[in-house]
Amino acid sequence: MATEQHHITIVGLGPGALELVSLQTLEAMRGARAVILRTARHPAAEELARCGIRFTACDDLYETHGTFEAVYAAVAARVLAAAEREGAVVYAVPGDPMAAERTVQMLLAAADARPDVTVTVLPALGVLNLAMQRLRLDPGGGLCIADARDPGLRPAGEAPAPEDQPAYHGAASLNPGVPTLWLQVDTPLVAGNLKIVLLEAYPPAHPVTVLTALGCADEAVTTLPLAELDRGAPITHLTSLYVPPLPWDARRHTLRDIRAIMALLRGPRGCPWDREQDFQSIRRTVIEEAYEVVEAIDRDEPAALADELGDLLLNVVFLAQLAAEEGIFDFDDVVQALGEKLIRRHAHVFGEVQAASAGAALRSWEAIKAGERAEQGHASLLDDVPKALPALARSQKLQNRAARVGFDWPDFIGPLGKIHEELAELSREVGIPDTWEVPPALRDPEVPHPDLQAIADAAPTARLIHEIGDILTATVNVCRFLHLDAESVMREANDRFARRFRRMEAAADARGRPLDGMTLAEMDALWVAIKGED
Repeated sequence: MATEQHHITIVGLGPGALELVSLQTLEAMRGARAVILRTARHPAAEELARCGIRFTACDDLYETHGTFEAVYAAVAARVLAAAEREGAVVYAVPGDPMAAERTVQMLLAAADARPDVTVTVLPALGVLNLAMQRLRLDPGGGLCIADARDPGLRPAGEAPAPEDQPAYHGAASLNPGVPTLWLQVDTPLVAGNLKIVLLEAYPPAHPVTVLTALGCADEAVTTLPLAELDRGAPITHLTSLYVPPLPWDARRHTLRDIRAIMALLRGPRGCPWDREQDFQSIRRTVIEEAYEVVEAIDRDEPAALADELGDLLLNVVFLAQLAAEEGIFDFDDVVQALGEKLIRRHAHVFGEVQAASAGAALRSWEAIKAGERAEQGHASLLDDVPKALPALARSQKLQNRAARVGFDWPDFIGPLGKIHEELAELSREVGIPDTWEVPPALRDPEVPHPDLQAIADAAPTARLIHEIGDILTATVNVCRFLHLDAESVMREANDRFARRFRRMEAAADARGRPLDGMTLAEMDALWVAIKGED
């Protein structure tokens, strides 16, 4: 049994008066069983009746739906329902059907998905044709066409909702070096929002041209400074905006510019110093610039921070350029990997995982990272802790990792007692009689002491920082007098801890009991046994 066919012919009413509508379009509407207009608010629509063309419009849907996307979906559904009922209908939209018409794209998608629906689109004169004629613009030299109602169009500092991700990803990117024609600048509010976005890339005095009601009796073409866009020219449902390109020396530099400059510096006619650099030489500057960023944060100097972040970004671009020259990866690969990682690790934002608190979000993040480590063949919980970290920072990160499986003191009493124990051992090594008395409260570090913990929790943070800083300073002083490099001492301690912890993991796996399934006492016994093997 053959499937009943439903046909939709989509036509354009042109940019203005009915005289700009093609004869083919008029004949299609005259012979149609039903004609549906997206909106009757159009100069050509007002003249259809005298041509004997009867139609229904979808303007009522604009009043009953909260968003334009919902309106467009309802319009497409109405047209499809009419085609199913009548067999064939004509759907008419303002301008050119293939220019900034979301409903047309919805109907084309429906035709692709349904074998019983076919769609034909008739060519039509659109605002693009008249705009190019009025502006004396040849698009062969480059022209960007953008939609002022693009849901992903927003200022750089304004975050999209997670559900807007596809639209945000596909939003028109501003390129001040290319002339741009913005369609659907149809209300002062849309014009104002567009102005805010454009001012991030163009100066306030940049001349723009507002094109309203092209091809109509009340046509207006107004050139004015960008800053006056939403108040210096008529804005109606028939308005578009032309933004001419900025000359090179007037544009704000973009990341694309920085990449091009770096490629030039590395090229045959570039800088001799830049051409001599390699991964190892840039490695040093990455570390230096990262510390300068931290220093600018600590000094609370925004201008210095912006400058130092630029220097740090330079190193990222430099390394990506070196890799691109060797065919390993390029900057786009770096950005792609970062985007994928951010989305993958924030499953509580982009996926189905629930995380109502920062702690829950961190647990989700860590669970995902653990899966990534397993996929990458990392056998140990410590494998991706960078060895290049400063020794103290690496020590804290190693200990935090070990704590995730429960290999940790119950409270601060344990490590405090450990300080006394290590001081006694150091004294014996340098020939000083053991005179260190461990306070009674510290003699059993595996038993929590709630009273002491409560006192410590109440201690002012500034005083704790002061006193612990003094302990670290005194330790560095001991290293100095014993002719030892404090950083090297700490690095050796980190390597020793990591080596022993990995052996603990291996021993636990051999017993068929991973560390996170052991008690602290069992882990401590295993640790002591492994220490005895060193």
